[in-house]
Amino acid sequence: MIDDAFNSEWEVGAETQYDEGGDQVKSPYGLSYSHAYVVLGADQLKDSNGNVQYNLLRIRNPWRSENYSGPWSDSDPRWTESYREQVDYINRDDGVFFCDMDTFKDGFESFTLIYSANQQTQSWYYDENVPGNSYSSYTFTLTEEQDLFVDALTWGDRAYPYGCADLSIFYTTLYYNGRSLGSANYYVQAGFDTIAKKNAQPGKYTMEVKPVWGTGTNQELTVRVTASEKVNVYDSNGNTNQVTWVAHDDSESAYHDSDDQPDPPAPQPEPVADYDSMLSNWMSEVAGEYPMSN
Repeated sequence: MIDDAFNSEWEVGAETQYDEGGDQVKSPYGLSYSHAYVVLGADQLKDSNGNVQYNLLRIRNPWRSENYSGPWSDSDPRWTESYREQVDYINRDDGVFFCDMDTFKDGFESFTLIYSANQQTQSWYYDENVPGNSYSSYTFTLTEEQDLFVDALTWGDRAYPYGCADLSIFYTTLYYNGRSLGSANYYVQAGFDTIAKKNAQPGKYTMEVKPVWGTGTNQELTVRVTASEKVNVYDSNGNTNQVTWVAHDDSESAYHDSDDQPDPPAPQPEPVADYDSMLSNWMSEVAGEYPMSN
């Protein structure tokens, strides 16, 4: 799955388990708990005959420090000269390290595939006063085959004063012509999970969301559809309030003014402060308020 993500030019994240002590607490492998890492790539180490001996993941700590001490750390004696030449190996505390798949499974609680929405359109439906502990349905229609990503979101925990709102749980399922394409269950204030479908076929789709609202939370949610085309998302009563825009436009035109736009005004030089005059005026004011006696 991770290889498929890299082949699709997606990004991959990995998360360690939660600990009440926060990210200063370390796992037996030296990894910080309650912390997110980036998976940079997958590498293979081969023998002199070209046979694969080890499958490794190349991981980066965004703090640019490692502390990783498990198998295939920078100081691991298994790094022969031949293996070092096969991968981007650098023995330096730069935040980048390698680990094998068994260690990855044991050392990280979960991993996340982060899809690229380049040149795709995001359509949103905002719904308020959503009842809890029951399913609400939202529908949309695709007119052509395309990659599809659907998720449901609500306010993050940082939108509330500390300790004033409990975590909510979302149970979501995406259906195509009555057939389930996938489900995702997650604590929504801590993040969200996306249901992805490669080469989604034209037709009607239904996203069902059952929220279990935490105490003190706003009972409102947004259904987001990321696809190649703009869609209208409807609730069960046929209402829509969709908002749409093109996400992550990396085309050349996105970084240049169009020909029919006027040139921006030339920047004006900043005025140079006359500090001698400012000091003289200030001294005059002080002298006027506190005259010296003879």
